[in-house]
Amino acid sequence: MELGGGFTIFLALFLSCRLVLFAWKRINKWGKLPPGPTPIPFLGNLLQVSSNATFQSLMKLQKKYGPMYTVYLGPRPVVVLCGHELVKEALVDRADEFSGRGEMATLQRNFHGHGIALSNGERWKILRRFSLTILRDFGMGKRNIEERIQEEAGYLLEAFQKTKASLQIEKSRLKHKNELIHTYYEAVDPGPRFTNEWSTAQITNDHLRRRQCPSPGAPIDPTFFLSRTVSNIISSVIFGSRFDYEDRVFLNLLRMINESFVELSSPWTQLYDMYSGIMQYFPGRHNCIYYMLEEIKDFLASRVKINEASLDPQHPRDFIDCFLIKIHQDKNNPHTEYNLKNLVLTAVNLFFAGTEPVSSTLRHGFLLLMKYPEVEAKVHEEIIQVIGPHRTPRVEDRAKMPYTDAVIHEIQRLTDIAPIGVPHNVTQDTHFQGYFLPKGTDVFPILGSVLKDPKYFRYPDAFYPQHFLDEQGCFKKNEAFVAFSFGKRICLGESLARMELFLYFTSILQNFSLRPLVPPADIDTTHRFSGFGNIPPIYKLCLVAR
Repeated sequence: MELGGGFTIFLALFLSCRLVLFAWKRINKWGKLPPGPTPIPFLGNLLQVSSNATFQSLMKLQKKYGPMYTVYLGPRPVVVLCGHELVKEALVDRADEFSGRGEMATLQRNFHGHGIALSNGERWKILRRFSLTILRDFGMGKRNIEERIQEEAGYLLEAFQKTKASLQIEKSRLKHKNELIHTYYEAVDPGPRFTNEWSTAQITNDHLRRRQCPSPGAPIDPTFFLSRTVSNIISSVIFGSRFDYEDRVFLNLLRMINESFVELSSPWTQLYDMYSGIMQYFPGRHNCIYYMLEEIKDFLASRVKINEASLDPQHPRDFIDCFLIKIHQDKNNPHTEYNLKNLVLTAVNLFFAGTEPVSSTLRHGFLLLMKYPEVEAKVHEEIIQVIGPHRTPRVEDRAKMPYTDAVIHEIQRLTDIAPIGVPHNVTQDTHFQGYFLPKGTDVFPILGSVLKDPKYFRYPDAFYPQHFLDEQGCFKKNEAFVAFSFGKRICLGESLARMELFLYFTSILQNFSLRPLVPPADIDTTHRFSGFGNIPPIYKLCLVAR
C-alpha cells in the first residue's frame, strides 16, 4: 500500500513537471510575447478570462498588465491590445503586418477560410475588392440606396401604425366581452358590479392618462420590426428584391441570424473557441450556431441556383448575378477565387453583417432614448426645425443636425456592437512595442477599449452626446470613434450603415415618440451578454404617434 501511494505521488509530480515544461517550451517557441497572467497547462487563463464576461475580464487584466499583454485561450496564446494609440498603431500604422484574420473556431466549422470575413491572403484581397466594387455599383453611399432606405422606412412606419390598430381591436374585444358580463350580472343581480377584467382595463386607461400617453400602440418587442426593415436593404443588393414582412422564410432567416449573434457571445461559444479541439466531438449548445449557419448557407445556395437558371450576363440584377458572371469568366483558371463556395459564403457574410449590427444598434438606441427622454425630445425638436413634421428625411439633412448626429454616434459608442473586435493575426514575423510576434500570432485589438478610452471620452461609461459636440454645439469628430473598426479590415458597409442609422432614427422619431413600460429610472441598459458582441437586453415599448 505504501509503495503504491508513493508511486502515485511520484507519477503526479512527474506529470506536473512535464506539463510545466511543455508550457514553458510553448511560450518560448512563440518568441518574446508581452507578459500576462501565468497560464495553466491546457486550461490556459480560464481562471482569469470569464466566458460569461470576456470583454470585462480582458479590461480587468489591462489594469494589471498594461495596454499590451498575452493571454492563453486554452493552449492558444493571444496578444491583447487596448486603447486608441496602441490599436491604431497596429491596425493603421502597421496595417499590412496586422491585416490577417485570426482564429474563430466556432465559425471556421462553417466557413473553412472561405468568404470575405474569415479568409486571408490573396483570397481575402480579391473578395474584398470585388465586393466593394459591386456594393458601390449597386448604390452603396449613393442616392439610389438612400431612396431604398427611405422606402423601407415607410414600410416600417406602416408596421408601427398597425400596432395601434391591433391595440384598438383588442380594446374593442375586451370592451364587448365585459359589456356582455356586465349585462348578465345586471339581469341576475342589478346594481354596480365590476369584473376583475373590467377593473384592469380601467386601471390601464387611468395609468395611460397619468403617463400622458395619448393613443399608444400595443407594447411591442422591436427586435424583428427593426431586423426586417434593415435586412431588406442588404437583401435588395444581394437578391435584387426585398422580402414581405410576413414572409415565413424571411422571418426564419432573421430568427437564425439573431440567435446566431446571441450564441456567438454566449459562454458556451467562448469556451468552444478556447477548447474546440475537444468540444467539437461532444454534443451540446455550442453546436447550435453551426446548424443555424448551415441552414442560412443552404438558403443562399438555393438563391444562387435560382439566379443561375435565369442569368443574363448583359443585365446583372444583383450581387449574386455579378459573382456568377465572374465565375463564368474565370472558369478556365484553376486557381480562381471566383467559385460557388466563395459566392455563397461571401453572401452569407454580407447578409449577416447587413442585418444584425445596425438593427441591434437601433434597438439599443431606443432603450437609451427612453431612459433619457430629454435627449429624445431634443432630437425631435431638431428634426422639426430642419426637416419639419412631414417631409421625408434625407442624408443631406445630417449636416444641419449636429445634435442628432452626435446622439447617433454616442449610441453607437455605447452599444459597442463588437467590443473585442474580430481577431486579427500577424502576417509575418513582427517586432512591435519591444516584443517579438512570430508570423501567425493571433491578436485581439479591443475596440471597446478604444470607444471607452478616457483620454478621448470624458465620461466613457455614460451616455453623453456632448462627446461629439464642440463648445458652439457643432458636430465634432473624435478619432477614437471606431464603431466600424479601422485599418484594412474596416467594415465594408460603413457608409451604408451610417446612412441607415440616420434615416431610420430620424424617420421614426419624426413620426413617433417612444414610451417605456417602466419609469425611465428603472430602465436597465446592461447588455445581456458581452462576448464576441454586445447583445442588447430584451424589452418592450409603446410607440405614440406624434
